[in-house]
Amino acid sequence: MDFEIVTIIEGAGNSTALLDYKTIDATPYTGTSFYRLKQTDFDGAFEYSEVRRVEIEGDGIVNVYPNPVQSGGADFVVDLSNFNESFEELRIIDAYGKTVYLQNKDLKGVISLNTKNLAAGIYFIQLTKDSLKTTSRMIIH
Repeated sequence: MDFEIVTIIEGAGNSTALLDYKTIDATPYTGTSFYRLKQTDFDGAFEYSEVRRVEIEGDGIVNVYPNPVQSGGADFVVDLSNFNESFEELRIIDAYGKTVYLQNKDLKGVISLNTKNLAAGIYFIQLTKDSLKTTSRMIIH
């Protein structure tokens, strides 16, 4: 398998506390992809995590428009018509990885949302169903 770097996150160094690290693959491939983590120590030694498989159905594209969208109450659309099945969860995640909006129900077709409670910035629209997860970027200005 050929692996590509999705992101590099600097570690906190020596710590006695449990630390969480997370990232989002904003441009996943359609079909089957495999992910793994590589942890590198200060001395250059490294080890890999277990490999995880992720399936992206359809063409893997969630259309968000308009994009960019105006802040302060403008409407925007998340178009899921490129997918054959519905999703169970829609999250809007800010640039810091914090979920700022969550919708759980049978999600399919075209979903209308609003920027009323969203500040200007970069966001990720993340949709999940079982092991299927897809993410698209949205800009609010």
